[in-house]
Amino acid sequence: MLRPITIATALVLLAAGCGTKPSSQTRPRATTSPVESCIEPGPDIRIMQVAAIGAPVVVIGSGTNGAIMANQDAGNLCEWLPLAHGLARAGIRVVVFDYVGGPSDDDVLAIARQLRGQGVRRVAFVGASTGGRVVLHAAARAPRQVDAVVTLSAERTGRSGFPTLADARRLRSPALYVGTTEDGYTTFGAETRTLFRATRTAGSRMLLIPGSEHGTDILKSSNAQRVIRAVTTFVRTQGQRRSR
Repeated sequence: MLRPITIATALVLLAAGCGTKPSSQTRPRATTSPVESCIEPGPDIRIMQVAAIGAPVVVIGSGTNGAIMANQDAGNLCEWLPLAHGLARAGIRVVVFDYVGGPSDDDVLAIARQLRGQGVRRVAFVGASTGGRVVLHAAARAPRQVDAVVTLSAERTGRSGFPTLADARRLRSPALYVGTTEDGYTTFGAETRTLFRATRTAGSRMLLIPGSEHGTDILKSSNAQRVIRAVTTFVRTQGQRRSR
């Protein structure tokens, strides 16, 4: 027997079916959100609440240099741990988090403001795939909030609607573009080259490595340590230059 749908139930169903906006728009926010099971809080791993995004984030390491990592589509914060721990060992305070309501540059900027309020003086934005487009847009929108940008397999175009090529041209901070030569999502590295060439900021770099891995899968490849070393060196060096 079918039960009648009440007005309250209909409203719940309607809310559940609504899409979310990727950037700079009002989005539904969860008041609480558990972190992934890969995280075990301890002396060097802490949970931090960020009221502006309505969810906890994970802070790994300490220091006055920081890095915020934005996930790729269908990714989660666990995928960043190899790089996050590498950066933390170099004295960089790393924030990893899961999106609430979809990829958003607003989330990245909210975390950056909170880090700076806690004494972090230089912040790098790091993103994979769609997350790379997120951090490029955040850096273009708020250049004073960022000191360096790193992307892993950022595509020039995609479903998220960010104006990625225009954002690369507007950057005021140095950027490191990482990609692989056989990645079909970046047209076999062509889009990585395009974004790098569009970036006019002194100190920008590109690292194209053999393989077909995309985004954070690069951190599980045979070139993982090479990429982790390159990103760590870039973030640390840019932080030192901009602190002078």
